[in-house]
Amino acid sequence: MLTSRLASRSNGSRLNGNWLCGCDDHRSLAGVRLGRIIMPERILAYGCSFVYGLNRVPGFVGRTGIDQKCESFTEIIARRHQLPHINHAWPGSSNHSIASKILSTDIQPTDYVFVGWTGLFRLGRWHIPTEQYVNGEAQHDFVMTEFMYHTELSIRAVNDYLKSRGCSYNQTSSLYDYKQAPRLENITDWHNFNWVKPTEPNNSIMDIVTDNWCKSVISDVNYEDHTNWHTEHRAKVSESETYPYLSECRHPNQAGHELIADVIINDLNI
Repeated sequence: MLTSRLASRSNGSRLNGNWLCGCDDHRSLAGVRLGRIIMPERILAYGCSFVYGLNRVPGFVGRTGIDQKCESFTEIIARRHQLPHINHAWPGSSNHSIASKILSTDIQPTDYVFVGWTGLFRLGRWHIPTEQYVNGEAQHDFVMTEFMYHTELSIRAVNDYLKSRGCSYNQTSSLYDYKQAPRLENITDWHNFNWVKPTEPNNSIMDIVTDNWCKSVISDVNYEDHTNWHTEHRAKVSESETYPYLSECRHPNQAGHELIADVIINDLNI
């Protein structure tokens, strides 16, 4: 059961995942960042449609329809913590655009930042009127290892920036476990990114709503196949009627966002 934010200020706090008593000394320790006593005063969220809360109703026209929106799981978490929330996520964002938006934001030490990284093979930012990615006039060849490299660079750049700002934060993948993706499986320091469940398999947001959260790694992953390590395809989420937390559009519905908030809230550095 989530202790309210006001109660946690008086009764106790967490430091590196451990609960401390409510005395003045321990409340100070829990908020120390860069030598100052800091408690998060607002939540900033970044990501793609999963963090945005996109939920297209049956019979939707087009691929985006951003006016059809749930209360997203980060908004739910902010409400439960009684904190203001700013949702910077945007449907169809690439990892490049997510990183660019974060790095151009004046993050404050009193902010808590949640980053939900997205599909590895997106370039640019989704352009709603034309329903395509806008990358200028140049045509790009598909080189899988380069996409993986760009994602790792984005994660590390954002991680360095957030650490330098002295804020609390967490990162995760929205669509699939990056540890099972080509090249990214060689990364060994996920815990340094404040990743949610860094060592557990199947630790993406999609895994939560497809009943695959932290379950054993599927052994027949083939890195040359661009789909079989993707949670959406392994869980066959196109058959959404078997998943009560997914809408027809294969995005979490409102019950799904509530479930996501329930599952991850105690793993966040708020």
